Amino acid sequence: MATLTFRIDDRGVLVNIVNSKLYYFLEKMTNFFLLNLIWLLFSLPIITLFPATAAMYAVIRDWVQGKDSGVIQPFFQYFKVNFKHSFAYGILWGICLFIFYIDLAIIAEFESTANLLMTSLLFVIGLLVAFNTAFIIPVMVHFKLSFWGHIKHAFLFSIMYFPTTLLCLFIIVGMVILVLYLPALLFVIFSIGSYVVFRLCYRTFEKVGKV
Repeated sequence: MATLTFRIDDRGVLVNIVNSKLYYFLEKMTNFFLLNLIWLLFSLPIITLFPATAAMYAVIRDWVQGKDSGVIQPFFQYFKVNFKHSFAYGILWGICLFIFYIDLAIIAEFESTANLLMTSLLFVIGLLVAFNTAFIIPVMVHFKLSFWGHIKHAFLFSIMYFPTTLLCLFIIVGMVILVLYLPALLFVIFSIGSYVVFRLCYRTFEKVGKV
């Protein structure tokens, strides 16, 4: 139970600081900062990037559903719960990225016509992977499915709600660009951006009646 804190303003009016809009805003920003910081610490090894991201989205899911469960303890809990599938997807995503890099290097040696065709095909495949990436973590933390079930449903959601997919990708890319130009945002932008992304994805989950 929260402890109420009061102050007297210049006019002698009793003000409840805890229930004030300023206090609410500062509390939310503190939670975003703390969540972002924990995510950064757990993402630094790189190989745990996807499990850390899944844990962050799971905490955000609690917030969206009105569960005031804190930050640190739920993050550790969700990190363990989602580790297997999120880590496996991270490995798969890394393999795809490596294959794209190798293919681009090979395609560069082809003649102009073949180069254009192969580059176009690789671009389409890359877009499909990007679409899947936009939804995979929200789907993973929201639905209890098999590993391939998560991938399949993420792909279906990304196609069914294409405008949402594009908006999510725009936000993800935008976060990276903002950090490159304003490094100080590194400590808060990813949790805030992920919150917006999950809200968008959650809205699509509600539309299909799966909440």
